[in-house]
Amino acid sequence: MKVTLIGGMERLEQHYRREARVAGHELKIFFKYETDLSAKIGATDAVVVFTGKVSHSARNLAVDTAKTLGIPLVQSHSSGVTSLRLCLAALSPSDPRESGPTRSPGPLVPGSPRCAAVDRRSRRRRAGSLCPSPAVRPQG
Repeated sequence: MKVTLIGGMERLEQHYRREARVAGHELKIFFKYETDLSAKIGATDAVVVFTGKVSHSARNLAVDTAKTLGIPLVQSHSSGVTSLRLCLAALSPSDPRESGPTRSPGPLVPGSPRCAAVDRRSRRRRAGSLCPSPAVRPQG
């Protein structure tokens, strides 16, 4: 599948390309607004836009072009390699035989591996944390 990436960081270009190749996609990258960008987007199967690292005009043009041509569009505010990986996964087929096994992350439980990073760094639950607070024990 040919995917066009709009936005991102130039220093991560080789990592973006490697991640797309691993996922089985061919990637075209535009880090900023370019002349005739809509025509370049039109020759692709899907569009990924990193909104935090691109101008409003380039983002708006990408969204309008994708809607007009019926091209799938995924947007992410962050622009890391993991963000690209997640965006490409969102574009993958939903047939479980084609996309491989999936696993539910399960509930967030204090002390679980998903909460451990927050627990280790802060030694306490931060406001707005996804991890539930541990049960309060009565003092005695």
